[in-house]
Amino acid sequence: MPARPVMPRPVIPRRAPAALLPVCLGLIGTALVWRSAAEHGAAPALLAELFIAAAVGVFALVAWAYLRRVWRGPAALPADLRARAGAPGGTEALMFVGVAVLPLSAAAAALVWGVAALLQIALVLRVISDRAAAPPEDPVLTLFLVVPFGGLLLAPVALGAALFWPLLAVYVAVAPAVVWRFASRPVAPAERPAAWVLLAPPSVAAIAAEALYPGGALTLALYSLAALTLAALMSRLRWLTESGFAPSWACFTYPTAAFAGATWALAGRSGDGFWLGAGLVAALAATTITALVAARALTAWRHRRPIAAPIR
Repeated sequence: MPARPVMPRPVIPRRAPAALLPVCLGLIGTALVWRSAAEHGAAPALLAELFIAAAVGVFALVAWAYLRRVWRGPAALPADLRARAGAPGGTEALMFVGVAVLPLSAAAAALVWGVAALLQIALVLRVISDRAAAPPEDPVLTLFLVVPFGGLLLAPVALGAALFWPLLAVYVAVAPAVVWRFASRPVAPAERPAAWVLLAPPSVAAIAAEALYPGGALTLALYSLAALTLAALMSRLRWLTESGFAPSWACFTYPTAAFAGATWALAGRSGDGFWLGAGLVAALAATTITALVAARALTAWRHRRPIAAPIR
């Protein structure tokens, strides 16, 4: 009896873990930072657009593979949400895709952004529902709560100022409790990089504030909060990275890109040389971090090595 032929494995795996979605968010966010740099004459526009196209392409492949996984097993998405496995990174990346296609089609950008914002709202409601249903001793009050709210803070750029203040109020209410919980209990070394997500909400809020209220003091206040958060996190960098590379390092990517974007938002006010230099340094830092993390994570996916949840 002839042996059955061995089918070659596809070059791109047909299924993807949710842990790759925050990596894609970091890639697109970093690419958009370079578009901001190009708008200020600090980088070639063609290079920035090629970076954006490549980042969106990677996200499309990962999203297709993840949706295929969810289609084959519908229980995967609720399980990922309960496990805090990075699913909100996908909807936030989709919001960034809306920004990426804006120069090509305002209508397409609005459609993509609107769908992503609605999905993000659904995720936030699910997070709130899970928290309300959890027993008091269940540690649901974690850094994961900051991620979906951080994404929604960008939504007012498209959906209007009326949405900005309620979302900012929710973040202000949630963030201190999350920080206290994180600081008051032991944290496994592999989970410590998740603390870096605390940098994202004030950074994206500063971007939204500058878009809604150009030149206002609110942007400076939010950026100052982001800078203080970055300084506090940098002071604990050795503690955060003590375990060596882990999937949770995806949390270093998109918050750093968000801070770089906020820096460019301030650079756009006056074109001052200090802010232009600061924006370029932040963009280079975000690019280096994102490239290293993405290379490790995507290589592991390509070779079918397990990738655990980035946030717990």
